[in-house]
Amino acid sequence: MRESPDTIPEVALSLLTTADADTYFALMDENREYFSRLANTPQDKYQSPADVITAFENEPSKLRWGIRTAAFPNELVGTVNFRFLTPDEETVLGGSGGEIGYAVAEKVAGRGMATGARRAAVSELTKRGVTFIAAVTHPNNTASQKVLEKAGFKKYGTNEDGEFIFLYTQEK
Repeated sequence: MRESPDTIPEVALSLLTTADADTYFALMDENREYFSRLANTPQDKYQSPADVITAFENEPSKLRWGIRTAAFPNELVGTVNFRFLTPDEETVLGGSGGEIGYAVAEKVAGRGMATGARRAAVSELTKRGVTFIAAVTHPNNTASQKVLEKAGFKKYGTNEDGEFIFLYTQEK
């Protein structure tokens, strides 16, 4: 099933830094219960903007984008994160890649924001030379699974937590 460009809202991704800690925290705090239902995200993660800054500083190789849209111009409506593989992982797996994760606020869920953000992130990652992308979804998060499948990700299996693993491979 191919996604229709007419039904996907225009989203903008902006790289997040520690300067965005307040905005990022607001998104996480407002959607704490919602995000914990759809992923294995503990509800006590990020208790303050200072926790966000610490997390950003402890994972400097992770790309974090904020999702913005014209409908909500002054706030983040979601995030996309990408963790690059370590050199050892690249050697074992034979390519350049990593793991993508994304979340959209409950108030915009079901409006195509995740699809638009995933599309923009995959495009940006391809420009950076990434050849494969893994994504992990909670078994109950069927909406995210549909986003991945429409984008050409293939269900690969499950991890030790029972979450589904999807893989996307860029044509060489």
